[in-house]
Amino acid sequence: HQSGLFARAWGSTIASTDGGTVELNLSAGYEWQWGAVEPSVGATLYVFPGIDRSTYVEVFQEVAIPIADATLTLGADSPERMAAAAH
Repeated sequence: HQSGLFARAWGSTIASTDGGTVELNLSAGYEWQWGAVEPSVGATLYVFPGIDRSTYVEVFQEVAIPIADATLTLGADSPERMAAAAH
């Protein structure tokens, strides 16, 4: 989007011994151009319906750097789960 704001959704079935069968990832963030480099920041909410105390948030930051005909993307996520569990 021209404003730099973005949102993503991803889902998958999972095998879990805790009763859940689905993983949902919902992300939102902001990216911008800084010369040829494209930094971005945002957060991802991880949801596991049917599994108690399993929902959490991770903050991420990335930078995409063009190199020849490819793009190198470097990133880091938060080191720990940042949200309390869902009830």
